[in-house]
Amino acid sequence: MSGGVRNVTISNCVFQGTLRGLRLKTGRSRGGVVENIRASNIIMDNILEGISVDMYYESGSDKPLPVNEGTPFFRNIRFSSISGTNIKEAINISGLPESPVEELELSDIYFESEKGVICQFGHNITFRNVKVKIKGPGSVFNVRKSALVQFDNVIPYLSDEKYPAISLDSVSGAVLRNCSESENTDIYLKAVNSKDIILLNNVLGSARVIK
Repeated sequence: MSGGVRNVTISNCVFQGTLRGLRLKTGRSRGGVVENIRASNIIMDNILEGISVDMYYESGSDKPLPVNEGTPFFRNIRFSSISGTNIKEAINISGLPESPVEELELSDIYFESEKGVICQFGHNITFRNVKVKIKGPGSVFNVRKSALVQFDNVIPYLSDEKYPAISLDSVSGAVLRNCSESENTDIYLKAVNSKDIILLNNVLGSARVIK
């Protein structure tokens, strides 16, 4: 896209055998603003990637570039009441270091997938009532270089207990509340190079928290 997309709703859809379910895509030099996007009541099956909010398309370096007329912006996006099975990768959120994805909320989400959730360069990201069950190796939630991330009533289902259920790397400000462990969980949360991580009212049993 180029030039901006605003005020879009998607609802009451079934996606079967498509390459991706919900995808917002842009990259450096495209410019414009994508905002006020709503998607709800979606069922997916046999999808390569369930939800993709990707500003990093062919964007190259992790180093921030100057903000100019070619800098895109994604903000105020809400996805809710979505379920998916036979998914290759559940969720990908990739902002730019100079222009993170802002004010993104995913609520009432259930995915069964090979890979879980990737979130990088996000600001004010909320996962609420989200359950993701992965079949492959790795963490269910991988969040890096982001700020103000909320996990509220989140249950990650691991396939291998040697990985942390939630992995935070270079995250500034995260709140985990009302979250629960599942089977195969030894380490629920591992936070590296991160600060201001708050845990409230979680039921983690014997699972560990490393930060």
